[in-house]
Amino acid sequence: MGGKKKTIPELRTEVEAREFFDRHSTVDFLEDTLPEQLTVDPDLKERLRTQRERKQMVTLRVSAPHLESVRRIARRKGIPYQTLIQLWIAEGLEREFKEK
Repeated sequence: MGGKKKTIPELRTEVEAREFFDRHSTVDFLEDTLPEQLTVDPDLKERLRTQRERKQMVTLRVSAPHLESVRRIARRKGIPYQTLIQLWIAEGLEREFKEK
């Protein structure tokens, strides 16, 4: 059941990469990747704690169908739905500031 080997195209931006992997499984490209050596920043825990403290809780009413759609997309991406909403807010803000 061989087939043409899939290769990852050149992805120039994070947005291109995100859009590509939203439509493709990383499992299909395991042979096209190399292991990465990661170094953990010793101050990471402190920075994460500080960032968490800077967040503010809000209450937002969202229609049930919209919320279910967000949850379904988040599950597909493998991230919590609140994180997905935060990413979308950040992307929207970035677009707004670039337009001005």
